[in-house]
Amino acid sequence: MANTILLNNQESSNSRYIPSQASKRDNLSALLDGILIFCVTLYAWNQSHFQFNLFWQSESATQVLIVILITACILGVLMGVLQIISKQLFVLVITYVIICLIYAALSKIGNDISYLFYLKAIVITLVMIWIIRDYRRIKFILWLNFLLGFTLILLNSVTILHWLDLINLSYESVPRVGGEKDLYHLDPYHFGFFGLTENYVYPGSYFGTARLQGWSSEPLHWSYFVLLTFSCAAMLISIYRNTIIRSLLVVSMFVIGIHIFFMQSSTIIISVWAIVLTVMAFKILKWLKISDNKITHLVFFILVIVPGLLIPFFMATVPGVYDIFLQDTLLREGNNWETKLNFLTLGSNLYYHFLPSPSSFGLVTHNLILEKYLVSGYFLLAPLLWFIYKYLKYIGNKSSWMVLATITVVIAHTLTIPTQFFYPSGAMWFFIIAGLASFKKTNNLPIINKVILNG
Repeated sequence: MANTILLNNQESSNSRYIPSQASKRDNLSALLDGILIFCVTLYAWNQSHFQFNLFWQSESATQVLIVILITACILGVLMGVLQIISKQLFVLVITYVIICLIYAALSKIGNDISYLFYLKAIVITLVMIWIIRDYRRIKFILWLNFLLGFTLILLNSVTILHWLDLINLSYESVPRVGGEKDLYHLDPYHFGFFGLTENYVYPGSYFGTARLQGWSSEPLHWSYFVLLTFSCAAMLISIYRNTIIRSLLVVSMFVIGIHIFFMQSSTIIISVWAIVLTVMAFKILKWLKISDNKITHLVFFILVIVPGLLIPFFMATVPGVYDIFLQDTLLREGNNWETKLNFLTLGSNLYYHFLPSPSSFGLVTHNLILEKYLVSGYFLLAPLLWFIYKYLKYIGNKSSWMVLATITVVIAHTLTIPTQFFYPSGAMWFFIIAGLASFKKTNNLPIINKVILNG
């Protein structure tokens, strides 16, 4: 009898012990996952114009950190290639890798060093396969990117108060990094903890403030990370049902909108309007009860074909439109548009690019579809268009917040800063959304995550 009681006590003790050990292993695994995802995220940001190491005093510390980040990416790749994903998601990954290789080859032929970024994007894609296989990892990378971005947005917004003469912040003029390095008049002001702004106020600027620059080479590149943060907020809203969390995320999106206003970049303003109009078109199509398949076709046409090809083709046929954009009264940037609209000088010849022409680099900016069309011709543009279409179709139209996030990511990479489409951050951003969409499609969530999802 005593032995029986002892045995039962031992079994009871063991039953309490095993979950404890499992919990410790889970916590350790989550910690290691978090460290690896943080390193991958920081590397992707740094390789995509986020200059976290720009003003560090210790060069050796920067080098050590870069080695750590690269090592983390290698580990992520090794784990990524061992993962099993759905057929549709696998097709998206393979298509993205193929078009990266195509455009990397064209860049190499055209003596453009950007081919290295295409290869880095492939590396991050393989890492993302590992991340998006686990719902907890998806949530972690979403919160990480959102909190990192939103914290920096709040800090950089403090400089607005300085330019409004409400507070007095100390600053120093620092050399401009990125873009045309010889344009010394564009050397920004560095406010230390509060990031960068430009060093002067444009005529007609909003409330007499300089353009916000965050931690990037210029306001335009900083806007990319602002849009990424906005998109992450939309995705987080789509997975939470808790009213407080959703409300705080919506408020954060309004704060981001105010920050965008004070960035005073014509490109980001155009991009925001493109996002708003596309979302409105989507809402109208849903209200008209158009089928999901047709909505995908129409959104693809509105989002990609119209701004990417139809509008530029039409503009090229309008006499004198090139000179109009060079006027200082238009968007207050004058000849800043000269290099961005060189494609208009092609006239009717713009329509007849069938074969690759790597020498066409530099004819256009802020339009990924048009740029790749001029470089690769109709034939090699087709894989890119096919990827975007299949991507939109894969995400689906069930969640309005996911649609908003998807439209934002497509516009950010096709109109705002097209190069980012094939940068590490582009690969990261695209497949975060795809991974979340995959779990939403299958509802393949662990029990604990289902509880979190609903509350």
